[in-house]
Amino acid sequence: MVNRLGNKTLVVSLLAMVVLVVGGAAMPPETPINDMKSIAGIWKGTFTTGKGSSSPITLTITEAGEYNAVRPEGSSSGGVILKDGKGVTSRGTVYTLYAGDGKRVLVIEAPDGGKGELTETK
Repeated sequence: MVNRLGNKTLVVSLLAMVVLVVGGAAMPPETPINDMKSIAGIWKGTFTTGKGSSSPITLTITEAGEYNAVRPEGSSSGGVILKDGKGVTSRGTVYTLYAGDGKRVLVIEAPDGGKGELTETK
């Protein structure tokens, strides 16, 4: 009985370490957004609503600070301002940039709990 419990604990611990190592390596460090040029472009990824449904998203951001987000459910557009090293849309969605080792990821967090992880398209 003790041996089984010990084995289960070992397996769970090893799985947790794998998740931490793989997850930590996948996301580059957070990078402050100092100007709109640093996030201007087309970003694609998956958005999960606050209710848990997921769908693809394409987000276009201009150097002038305008955005257009397109998902199968519809689209939204508006302005983006810079605040505390992040982008904030007119609807209150926050954009956080992660960049390093040639990888750029834009994480979007909506006021209703929705969240997305997008990569820049070239």
